[in-house]
Amino acid sequence: MAYYVINYSKLRIWSMIKLYSTLITLACKLDFLNMYFEKIYRPIPLIYNLVLAMLWRHPENVELDKVKVVHYCAAGSKPWRYTGKEAKNG
Repeated sequence: MAYYVINYSKLRIWSMIKLYSTLITLACKLDFLNMYFEKIYRPIPLIYNLVLAMLWRHPENVELDKVKVVHYCAAGSKPWRYTGKEAKNG
């Protein structure tokens, strides 16, 4: 899953429209975003998008006291569905 934080300007909108008009694929929207932001993409820091698998696999890289957003995407990672019988992922 990806999140895009975009600052739209008139120049950016026109360059996006120009690129979008050249795409003819089934996954047009995703292809468009991947192509347009290919060279200007910056990943969101872990403190704003901590995926639990990262905590399980690389706990040494996670500063829990600084985390602002936790992304519960792995099967069995959602605390509101936890029964205690799930295997630990990771």
